[in-house]
Amino acid sequence: MNDHTEKIHTYIFYHFMLSSFSHVDIDDCVGVVCENAGTCVDLVNGYKCECVVGFQGDHCETSMYTLVTIHIYPYNIVKYL
Repeated sequence: MNDHTEKIHTYIFYHFMLSSFSHVDIDDCVGVVCENAGTCVDLVNGYKCECVVGFQGDHCETSMYTLVTIHIYPYNIVKYL
C-alpha cells in the first residue's frame, strides 16, 4: 500500500469507529432529582426537568408563588399570590 491508500483506510476506519460510538445514548436522567413533582426528560447528551405549574429552575426548585400572611385581628389569613 502506498501512503495515500493507507490514509484513506485510516480515515474510513476512524469514521466507522466514530459513527459506531456516536449512536450510543445513555440515560442522562439516572441520579437526577427534579424537585416538586418535576419529571426528568432524557435528551441526547443531556437532560431537562419538566416542572409542574408553579415551579421553575433547572431542577424545578424555585416556586413562582410567594406566601403572604395577612394579619387581621383576631384571624390570620393566608393567601398565595
